[in-house]
Amino acid sequence: TIPTLQRSKPAMAMPPNTSLRRRAQAQLLPGSSGQPLLLDGRDGAAQGQAAPQLPDALAMQALETAVSLALPALEQADETLCSMTEESLADGMETRIAGLRSTLAAVAAQLPSSPSQCEQVARSFEAQRRAVEQDAGTEIGTAITAAEVVCVARVAEAVLNDVCTSLADISREEVEELAEVGLAASRLAVSTAQVAVRRL
Repeated sequence: TIPTLQRSKPAMAMPPNTSLRRRAQAQLLPGSSGQPLLLDGRDGAAQGQAAPQLPDALAMQALETAVSLALPALEQADETLCSMTEESLADGMETRIAGLRSTLAAVAAQLPSSPSQCEQVARSFEAQRRAVEQDAGTEIGTAITAAEVVCVARVAEAVLNDVCTSLADISREEVEELAEVGLAASRLAVSTAQVAVRRL
């Protein structure tokens, strides 16, 4: 007898528009809306919604620290400015101007003037240049002559003398005007800063 061949039943076809991956996702951890749950526990339907942003604690702490440091400093500056007068400030400015004038005059007096002094400056500059070239392993600049030292010293002396003359020409009245304007502007700036910091 010839055995009869039994034909196996064809496998059931999958829906044409459904992939194995999407079917598996639909069966694993379904959410309330039938969508898969995300790793943070939100429903997949809410994936397009922006996640809530937590307040930046570090930024808030830094701001509080800055305010706590700025307020005492501004209060101290305000007390100092309130205790100052235009006359006392003008006196201090005159003292500083006189000190600056004396310092510049002393610098001008120490500049080389004689040929021997200029020659000594030129030799010192040349020694320093050679030392730098030896350390760097390359040539740096050129040697300076005594005549060039004389020219530079004369120009520097003329500039310093002009500045000293300009400082000496500043009158007491001009100093008092500068003190009055500067003190008023400083008080306004500190007061504005205090208001701004307290609003933070």
